[in-house]
Amino acid sequence: MGKFLAILLGVCFAFLGACTSTTPTAFRVTDDAGRPVAGAHARIILLDAGMPLPLRSGTFEEVAKVRSVGGAISDADGVVELPVVGVREHLIEVEGPVLRASDPRGAPTGVWVYRPKDASLVARGEDAIPLRIERVE
Repeated sequence: MGKFLAILLGVCFAFLGACTSTTPTAFRVTDDAGRPVAGAHARIILLDAGMPLPLRSGTFEEVAKVRSVGGAISDADGVVELPVVGVREHLIEVEGPVLRASDPRGAPTGVWVYRPKDASLVARGEDAIPLRIERVE
């Protein structure tokens, strides 16, 4: 039993040593008219906190990053770079620039599900989201 446990631990550490990393992915935030929104705060969260199957070398790192939230502020062209982990679904939340809003609690917001496999973004929640987001190639 001792040898089996040693082998099992060795395999687990080998998996952890060969982990995948995040891929920086650029998105553009625009308003209803298609104009870039500078100063918007975007954050990305990996969905599906369970252990993905089949197990592979990057699985353990992906699970470790579930609690990790990446975020950034859009530049003058409305571009924001967010860390994408693997090909699993992510939730992207964008809040418009608070400094431009007369009431910071009324800053425009939007929520999307990002699917890296096909680079699709699906809006969640309200139909009339005042912000738009698209992946920049």
